[in-house]
Formats: sequence, structure tokens, C-alpha cells
Amino acid sequence: MLFHSDLEGNWIYENYLHDNLTQVYTRGKTANGNKFEGNYWSDYQGYDKDEDNIGDVPYSLYSYSEHLWAFNKNIKFFYGAPILEVLDFLERLAPFSKPKFVLRDKKPLYKWEHNKEREY
Repeated sequence: MLFHSDLEGNWIYENYLHDNLTQVYTRGKTANGNKFEGNYWSDYQGYDKDEDNIGDVPYSLYSYSEHLWAFNKNIKFFYGAPILEVLDFLERLAPFSKPKFVLRDKKPLYKWEHNKEREY
């Protein structure tokens, strides 16, 4: 999902975001001015103790090394290359720069169940 600007007020819900190199990318500062709710994120690290299929902790997305290729056209050549995945892993393990906050989904889906009625 790509946001070309800091436009706010969109409601993004019931999306299946699975195994993307970058789940959401913004050309602006953040996508958090939009409402993300009830989306399935394959990299969600939370849990669902009450088994209602809504994560008990919000999904928060930060940009670590993913934003490097966006700011430098020479690095864009390496987009998707293993070296950027290694940089991303190292950045998460021992951050050498402050990550960029991108978005928060307060009610992420724990498991994807297609065509099931949900209340938000």
C-alpha cells in the first residue's frame, strides 16, 4: 500500500497484507492520519488471549531501513535484495537511527478469515 501524500481521513479496513517487503509505504511523513482497523498483517507480533480474532495489542508499523531506498535513487537499485533485508534485520536488532513511525492498527486481525461478518 502506497500513500503519495499526507492525506488524512481514509478508513482502511479488512485488508489482507501478507508477506510484503514493505507493508505500507508513505512518500509523506506518516499514514497514521488515516484509520487502520481490522486488517490482517502477516508480520503482526501480538496475541489473542480472548480468542475473538482481534489482536490484544495494536499493530504498529515503523520504517527502519525500508525508507533508505526511497530517499536515494542509487539504493533503489537494491530494492528487494538480500542486503537490504540484512540491513533491516540489523536495524531492528540494534537500531543505529530512529525509526520512522508509519501507522497503528488498533484492532488487527489475529487470523485471516475471509467473508466473515465483523463489527467495528
